[in-house]
Amino acid sequence: MTSLTIKAYLYNRWEQDPIEIRRFTVEQDVATSYDYLTGKLRVVFPVLKEAVFDIFWEDEEKDRVSISTDEELLLAVSGLQSTVLKLFLRKTGSDGSQQSSAPHRPATVHPNVVCDGCQQGIVGTRYKCLTCPDYDLCAGMI
Repeated sequence: MTSLTIKAYLYNRWEQDPIEIRRFTVEQDVATSYDYLTGKLRVVFPVLKEAVFDIFWEDEEKDRVSISTDEELLLAVSGLQSTVLKLFLRKTGSDGSQQSSAPHRPATVHPNVVCDGCQQGIVGTRYKCLTCPDYDLCAGMI
């Protein structure tokens, strides 16, 4: 049975150097299981055991693409340009809020914009349909 080699870079913040880099393998039959991958990353990086973190891969255009499902992981594995899958991990804390030494900024208020999902005003991230004339969602509806 063949295996997939993964090189993972752990960041607290993108602007800084990685705090830890690890290389490990996973068997091919579980290489596209998001749940298996997150469990393996928690073992390989003990600091992630109780932490919330995001996983990204770098595509051919050098964009960091988020991985949060089996399908997205499959895209990352099938898009491999080499024999090693490079993953970029960002700790977001134990409660989901990104760790940062920057001062806290209040969420953006979008005046006169109502979420078409919950019918509430949108505060924070606004998701706007690019092909619809007037359709917006708040982060809670995504």
